[in-house]
Amino acid sequence: MDRRKKAFLYSLPMVSLLPLCLFTGGPESPFRFVFFPLILVLSRQLAPNVLFVAGLAATLFFPILSLFTRQPIPDMPVFLAEISAYFLTSLAAVHVSRSISRERDRYENAISTFHSLSDALNYKNMNLQTTLDALSEAHKKLQEYDKNKTTFLSNVSHELRTPLSSIRSYSEILLNYDDIDNDTSKEFIQIINMESERLSTLVNEVLDLMKIEAGKVELNMSTVNPARLLEEGEKIVKPMAIEKGLSLEVEVDRDIPYIHGDRNQMIQVIVNLLNNAVKFTSEGSITLGARLQGDFVEFYVADTGEGIFPEEKEAIFDEFYRISDVVLHRPKGSGLGLSISKRIVEFHGGKIWVESELGRGSRFFFTIPLAPGNEPSRKEETRTTDIHVNAIYRPILVIANDITIRRALRKKLEELGYQTLGADTPGRALQITRSMKPGLIVLDVSDDWDNFFELLRWAKSSQIRSILVSLHIYNSK
Repeated sequence: MDRRKKAFLYSLPMVSLLPLCLFTGGPESPFRFVFFPLILVLSRQLAPNVLFVAGLAATLFFPILSLFTRQPIPDMPVFLAEISAYFLTSLAAVHVSRSISRERDRYENAISTFHSLSDALNYKNMNLQTTLDALSEAHKKLQEYDKNKTTFLSNVSHELRTPLSSIRSYSEILLNYDDIDNDTSKEFIQIINMESERLSTLVNEVLDLMKIEAGKVELNMSTVNPARLLEEGEKIVKPMAIEKGLSLEVEVDRDIPYIHGDRNQMIQVIVNLLNNAVKFTSEGSITLGARLQGDFVEFYVADTGEGIFPEEKEAIFDEFYRISDVVLHRPKGSGLGLSISKRIVEFHGGKIWVESELGRGSRFFFTIPLAPGNEPSRKEETRTTDIHVNAIYRPILVIANDITIRRALRKKLEELGYQTLGADTPGRALQITRSMKPGLIVLDVSDDWDNFFELLRWAKSSQIRSILVSLHIYNSK
């Protein structure tokens, strides 16, 4: 109820008192004395101006009433004193009402201030609780980061120590013992070379991972043709697949839309997945493909390997997790390839996952957003033309029974920009030529004369040049 209605209701007794006095004796009515307690009571409820009007009305009412009723005034001094008492009581009531109103306003202001302070305090308390929750979460993350850092450093130290120990051990043997035969020396040098390559790969992957986690990866974003990415990935990994006797197939629609991303990073992801497929597949085939899925292009790499345990489907994307750690007789690696691939894909706004069943192989998927408009840029078109020109050069097939000689030849040729294939015997080389036709054959003398001459006859009939070489690696004293 608002103040006006309250003032009206509280003023009703004062208004009804005047008619009551009029009909019960006028100025001599016994009810006239009710005015004094009534106006004092009303001083707590009515506003000062209302009380003043009510008191003034009562003060004037009784003299006017005596004039209208024409009743004689018995005692003028008493009557004047009574009229003055009405007026003074009204002034006192006004003063009391004004004091009460002033205190009420102060009280209401205090209550309003209290509520404002209470709301502000609640708001600050909520902010403080939110800040405490954020600090608690940050503390947990810092603890987790610290734990991960310790684990990461421990894993890196362990991974670096293993190849370094091998390199140091075998190099010390070679330096300190003079009676080592050439075959043993060659074997030790081969181990040192393999461990050096492993160490170099590990350091590069650790540096890549640190750059990604620190957000310092410089992505050269452009419009990229998914079909060209698959062609490049196939071209890089196919020699390794052929050496292992695996077929590598590509499934892609030539009209698939273009994607938006860093071309080199995308190739790195594809090559990582293909390398794992080749590494963990002993026989069968590997399929590389891409297809349109909504606003993304979905790439996939499928193999016919042994598959992955269900509980490992998430763990394999963790840093330094390796299937060889839980399964014996599996190829070893750094355990960083899938972790780096996951971060690259997530940086591009996509996701990566695996579907696998034991004994039936694995299928790795990752998605990359489509390019706006799906129109190839000039930069991509130029690069595509260069790839097409370079694709006419077929790989060089290097044949040598000695793995050190074979690797040395392939390494020198690859440093010159050529692609290479490797085989340990002419018979194995003939199997490779059924899947991929080389542009040049470089071979060492072999004891397998039948396949040796059959390979030369095939090369002559296919108009492929053959170069016979004889390399010897020895220690000069």
